[in-house]
Amino acid sequence: MLWHLKNKIVLLLLGLCLPAACRFFDSSGNSKEQYLTDYRKWMSGINAQCNSFSKPDDPLWQKADEELAAFTGKQYRRFYPELTFKERLEISKFPVLYYLCRYKAVVKERTALEFKSEVDSLVNNLSVIMDSTAAIYKDYDAGIRQTLHEFKSRKEK
Repeated sequence: MLWHLKNKIVLLLLGLCLPAACRFFDSSGNSKEQYLTDYRKWMSGINAQCNSFSKPDDPLWQKADEELAAFTGKQYRRFYPELTFKERLEISKFPVLYYLCRYKAVVKERTALEFKSEVDSLVNNLSVIMDSTAAIYKDYDAGIRQTLHEFKSRKEK
C-alpha cells in the first residue's frame, strides 16, 4: 500500500514538473531575444548553404523543414505578443527566403532531369558543326580551326 502511494506521488510530481522542464529546455530559450537570435542565425545558415543542398529530398532539407516549422509555429506564437512591428516584419520574410532557396534546389534538379538529353544532343550537334566548319577552313586559315577546337574542348570540360 505504501509502495503504491509513493509511486503515485512520484508520478504526480513528474507530471507537474515535466511541462515546466520542457518549456525550460525549449530550443528557443526563455526569451524573445534568444528566439530572434536563433532564428536569424538559422536563416543565415540556410542562406550560406542554399547551393549546397543539392536535391529536394536531401535529409538536410527535411531537417530544415522541421526547424522552420518550429520557428514559425509554436515558438512564433509563444513570442508574438512580445515582438515589435519591426521584428515581426523582419522575421516574416524568413519563410519566403527559405522557400525561394528550396525552390531553387527543386528547379535545379528538375532542369537537370528534364533537359539533360536535349543539352547533350545540342552539344553533340554543335561539335559536329564545329568539326565540319573546321574542315572547310582547314586550308583557308589554320588559326580558325585551332580556335574552334579550343572552344570545343572548353565545352567538353
